[in-house]
Amino acid sequence: MKIAILYAESRFTPWRENIDTKTVIHLYKSLPKSAEGTIIHMTKPNEELGKLLSKFDFVINLCYGYSHLSQADVAEWLDQNNIKHLSSGGIQQQMAQDKLFVENALIDHEVAVPKSIQQLSEISQGLYISKPRKGGCHRGIEITDAQTAFEKFESNCSEGKLTQPYLIGREFSVAIIPNETGTGFETLPPLEVIPYPKRTIYLAGQSHGKTRKNYHPILTTIEKNNIIDYIGYPIRIFPIGRLDKPSQGLIFLTNDGDIVNKILRARNHHEKEYVVTVNKPITRDFIQKMSNGIPILGTRTRKCVVKQTGSHTFTIILTQGLNRQIRRMTAAIGHPCLRLIRAQIGEWHLGDLKPGEYRRLMQF
Repeated sequence: MKIAILYAESRFTPWRENIDTKTVIHLYKSLPKSAEGTIIHMTKPNEELGKLLSKFDFVINLCYGYSHLSQADVAEWLDQNNIKHLSSGGIQQQMAQDKLFVENALIDHEVAVPKSIQQLSEISQGLYISKPRKGGCHRGIEITDAQTAFEKFESNCSEGKLTQPYLIGREFSVAIIPNETGTGFETLPPLEVIPYPKRTIYLAGQSHGKTRKNYHPILTTIEKNNIIDYIGYPIRIFPIGRLDKPSQGLIFLTNDGDIVNKILRARNHHEKEYVVTVNKPITRDFIQKMSNGIPILGTRTRKCVVKQTGSHTFTIILTQGLNRQIRRMTAAIGHPCLRLIRAQIGEWHLGDLKPGEYRRLMQF
């Protein structure tokens, strides 16, 4: 697979996190070994560049702040030239950068958001934030008290700015991508956006020595809504992958984004072993059907290793992770799942860990 990394240094847009050659080289080194990567520095989006990029399977668009163009503008140019790229489409990015449009869309879907002030009488006490209605990043944002927000409300409206209540709390960025089957979506692990002197934002784990990287605990699930809160780890960590609430077993927790990327890239090659209990006696036909793959979620599951261990129990080794895959597979052939334990991920075993216990991985 041929991949082009297209970038333009962001010296034109000092409000952004810097996109420089070090960032690009780091991304280049992170590409899968099977990929043929090429770094291209964009000086001008013209016909010649379009012809060059059309020779690649897809383009990673890192052109933040090329002259007067935004990443959305570059994405739209790529779309117009029928060049496949990893970023969202230009039109979609323009829509996403209309903050009032996004706010109303989220409200329509019953997502809680701070609502923009529509009239002066809605401003009372506390802090307020004003920001341009359109545009990305954190450009043009101002945090003020209620009196200043009241005085500037009309001028902000005339300048196309929104005024919203300022919420004090932690901010996270979460990527949502299509799932493997194309029938839905999945979320990647969240990255926390943390204030940093002399810069607008930075992502935890990429702060050039300002953020510690910790060992990566293995944890068994428990009957709690939030395993992170349960273990009370001294630094902020998040899970890699998922484990359904009715299930239990191994899961990785980390604050290291590099580890997350490594695992997510290889997740369909890591063998995961589960111990399963169903509500009916297991037959030879059941084992054969489970081994050869079951039609679920608009696709057929991959062939896998299934071994009977008792009248109602078996082990299964998967190399894919469809949503509630094992439960859907057993239900599809008339054997609803009663208990599911993830016993192994790759070379790491559950061992004698009890629910709620964890141990540190010294190496990964």
